[in-house]
Amino acid sequence: MTLYRQMFLFILLLLTLLLGAAFTIALQATRSYLEEQLSAHAQDTATSLGLSIQPHIALGDMATAEAMINAVFDRGYYRRIVLADLDGGELLERHQEVIIDAVPGWFTAMVPLVAPEATTMITSGWQRFGTLAVSSHPGYLYKSLWRGAMAVTMLFALIAGLFLLAGAVGLRLLLKPLAEVERQAEDLCQRRWRLQTSLPATRELRRVVVAMNTMTDKVRQMFSEQAELAEAMRREAYSDAVTGLGNRRYLEAQAAAAMEETAGAPHGSLLLLFIPGLAERNREKGFVHGDRLLQDIASLLGETVSKAPRPALARISGATYAILLPDTTREEAGRIASAITGRLSELDNEYFTAGEARGHIGGAVYDRATPLAQLLATADRMVASAASREDGAWEFAASGDESAWLPRGDQQWRQALDHVLDRRAIAIFGQKVVALPHRDRHLHTEILARMVMDDGETLSAALFIPLAERLRRVAAIDRLVLENCLQQPPASLAALPLAINLSTASLDDEGFVSWLLALLAARNRDAAPLIFEFSEVKAAASLTAVEEFARGVRRLGHNVALDHFGQSFASFACLRSLEPCHVKIDRAFVNELKAADGSARFFIGALVAAAHSLDIPVIAEGVEDQGQEAILRELHVDGMQGFLIDTPQRLTPDAEEPSSPARG
Repeated sequence: MTLYRQMFLFILLLLTLLLGAAFTIALQATRSYLEEQLSAHAQDTATSLGLSIQPHIALGDMATAEAMINAVFDRGYYRRIVLADLDGGELLERHQEVIIDAVPGWFTAMVPLVAPEATTMITSGWQRFGTLAVSSHPGYLYKSLWRGAMAVTMLFALIAGLFLLAGAVGLRLLLKPLAEVERQAEDLCQRRWRLQTSLPATRELRRVVVAMNTMTDKVRQMFSEQAELAEAMRREAYSDAVTGLGNRRYLEAQAAAAMEETAGAPHGSLLLLFIPGLAERNREKGFVHGDRLLQDIASLLGETVSKAPRPALARISGATYAILLPDTTREEAGRIASAITGRLSELDNEYFTAGEARGHIGGAVYDRATPLAQLLATADRMVASAASREDGAWEFAASGDESAWLPRGDQQWRQALDHVLDRRAIAIFGQKVVALPHRDRHLHTEILARMVMDDGETLSAALFIPLAERLRRVAAIDRLVLENCLQQPPASLAALPLAINLSTASLDDEGFVSWLLALLAARNRDAAPLIFEFSEVKAAASLTAVEEFARGVRRLGHNVALDHFGQSFASFACLRSLEPCHVKIDRAFVNELKAADGSARFFIGALVAAAHSLDIPVIAEGVEDQGQEAILRELHVDGMQGFLIDTPQRLTPDAEEPSSPARG
């Protein structure tokens, strides 16, 4: 029961007791007054009637005396009149039953009126003849008492109603600050730091509001400090101080994670960009000028590769940048290299003179798990080769022959994607996500999608989704994945939440969003809820669209989450604004737990502290050995996912599907 109701009922109780006591006192006073009136009335009648009949009784004229007594009794105000002799014998007696028609019986029983009997002596001179006794009838007074009680009750009810109405309004005004405190506490639970700017006039309530504001501000500061600590640790361990890009260590972690994500075999490219003459520029124009050039090139690279699938940008030496493009074809890598070359030619002449080479790009293409050192060596040779050419600024070499079944060029990819959509050739896998430290508690199942080629080979979503985004096929792909997933028989899925990756590009398609919300609205409420996971990089870039989508699905009992957290150098602010139901740490940081260096531990620990302050569970991706699991337990990570726990299992049957497990 709310405080308002409790106080209202308490006031109602006090008012009832007060009015009840006042009513009882008034009723008893009226009753005593009426009883005195009855006694006086009887006594006056006995005296006057006795004097009237005394001469007639002295003459022995009883007939006249009786006539006079009857005349008085018939007026109806008397219950009993008795004329008795000196020995008590009744000479004449008149009486009537007490019948009160207009007054309820319960009232007369609850408020009895005592009608006392008055007597007078009948004498003549010094001779006594007998006594006359008169008892008044209480009916008339009962009617008066009942009417008075009803009038008082109605008056009290009117007063009570007006008082309660005024009390209700007053209580609402008085307790309004407490309602704001309640909403503020609910906002705090929802990770929204709202402060009350209007302070109540009541001293006690003002103290409560001030205390709530102070606590809210402290929690906000605590989260901000934890987020800043995590950001600082990540920047120190994985970021280049001049450009804000990743450093060599960041590149190594991202490359190791990319090589472990296999769907048949890893695919991708590594580009090296070398800026010639940086040392001479630093000597001639100063380090500030050189740093500004490095920063402008870093911004240029970030804008150019923003549409690529999970790019990793790093500055690995003074004038050399590395660009890791996992799950990217050679044609796509070449297109990115050409775009970078074109953007370099647009740089201000403040940095370069006319005709001066502005950068050389060398690339290494891989189609299997390849050590980073080998890719760097190959790309470095290609940089030297590109620098020796007069007509070109970039050159590639392959570390091995690319798979013959992999499409090449936008036209082939467009045809391949359309063919897949026509055949609905999307394979669905499921991988368990379990709790820490209790492995037996299944948190949810992540759905992994693979594109099935005509020869049965499969491509990971990380490879074909970015191409589908560029070729405007991603909404249709996401729709097909969702349809295949939701059409699975209940026996193939646990009755637990399903985590499904969505592309933020699909949210730009109003038809897709409307279709999905309608599908969720029609979905059985008893069915397992869905969790839509978005890559941290993409979610930060499309935060408004993701927030609007999250509000829509939450109204229908579903939720959103962040995947591959830590892959970019985005701010932790998206955790508070998006309020995901969980965050998955990128596998690159989990892999680093194997190393002796503690930077990854510090970053994961800071992320866990910041997320837990917002009541957001943290899940580790790519856990593959018990050593990683033990460290994650120490860091209070809430869950884990990886080959140590479960191998992705095929949910959609396909006779042509190879038996090797898929990774995602």
